[in-house]
Amino acid sequence: MKNHYSFLKSAFICVGITLYSNLKAQVEFKLFTDFATILTDVNDNGTAITSNKYYNFTTDSWSLVEPEAIQMASITNDGNVAGAMFYDEANYIFQPAYKKDGVWNPLGWLPGSNPSESSFTTYRMSNNAKYVVGQMSKGCCEFGSFYYNTETHEMQEIFDDAYVAITAYSVNNDGIIAGWADDQKFGSTRRIPAYITPDKQIHFIIDPNEVAQISAASGANDISDSGIIVGNYQLNAFVYNMNTGTYKEFAPLAGYNNADLVSVSEDGSAVGYVQYLDNSGNPVRDAVLYHPSLGNELVLVKDILAENGININTADGLLGTAYALSPNGKY
Repeated sequence: MKNHYSFLKSAFICVGITLYSNLKAQVEFKLFTDFATILTDVNDNGTAITSNKYYNFTTDSWSLVEPEAIQMASITNDGNVAGAMFYDEANYIFQPAYKKDGVWNPLGWLPGSNPSESSFTTYRMSNNAKYVVGQMSKGCCEFGSFYYNTETHEMQEIFDDAYVAITAYSVNNDGIIAGWADDQKFGSTRRIPAYITPDKQIHFIIDPNEVAQISAASGANDISDSGIIVGNYQLNAFVYNMNTGTYKEFAPLAGYNNADLVSVSEDGSAVGYVQYLDNSGNPVRDAVLYHPSLGNELVLVKDILAENGININTADGLLGTAYALSPNGKY
């Protein structure tokens, strides 16, 4: 099977918001309703990315990704980007790639991966542009992750026979990865939130022996350079400090079935979503924010905007998923 990199083609409503970490300073809101304007990452300078465009918050302008790139996944404060390029354009096969110092570079594939049969997803570049991580398979059915060093140009694999899959969602400047490992202990998906150190040792955030089964949605989604990890476990969002071992869990807000935090800043703020299923079984999401000063509560982003006199004016009155928070917590 050829690899088809996961393109974001749906016409989602996309939102750009500036939120200062003290939640008291100036708040701005911008709404984009054009096709394919979903913003998936943003840096301290207010430069955000879609799958194939850059957006500048200050100038309120868009620009296309460089022609040699196929897709973008994350952006650093210096404008370095992780994403994808063609591996074999004639056969429409892609490969992980990154842009550093203005130049796009291919990562290639792991030695055990056949590009015509394998698949991958690039997830994140560390803010110092040293590491790029993502998921990659060997053939159709053996799933692990890749861990690439842009200074040594070495690609390492993260596979373990004890797990049917390992995913690296995020990586910080120290090379510590946030993600999950799935051991299918009870015959079905059992993703266990974890962080992985540069020596490729898996450290579980949740003790696998504490519960009989772990929801398929569980995982660690992001890690800051200060060692704060956010994610979801058993339908609740969590914040974990790997330096102190402190773990906080957040139940969904009233009227919602589950909660997730997907991005964290260096001041400990985090964003994500709460979700419920409508009468047709379709997921309905609204964006949430967590800040350490808020205690054990998630806050709807639309409520913060309302408190600042801002009408979001979306079709359904919701903000969907908050995908990214800049490292400084401003955007």
